[in-house]
Amino acid sequence: MLYVWIDTFKYFAGVPEFLTSDGWIKEEAHHFLRRSSHGTNPLALYSRHFATGNSYSIPTNDLMVGGVVSEGH
Repeated sequence: MLYVWIDTFKYFAGVPEFLTSDGWIKEEAHHFLRRSSHGTNPLALYSRHFATGNSYSIPTNDLMVGGVVSEGH
């Protein structure tokens, strides 16, 4: 399982649209926040299970704040 978290205020770079169109699930992420000198904003969280493979690319069209976490065995 891979999880991708993304800034929702300014630095999302078209990633939410791409992930949604490629079968990712938007997870409930209450209280998952990014704090900065400009304040606090929520982060979006997406997940997807991969049965095979060892790489995946996410295209961006601008600056992005986000990350990826793998839940593997």
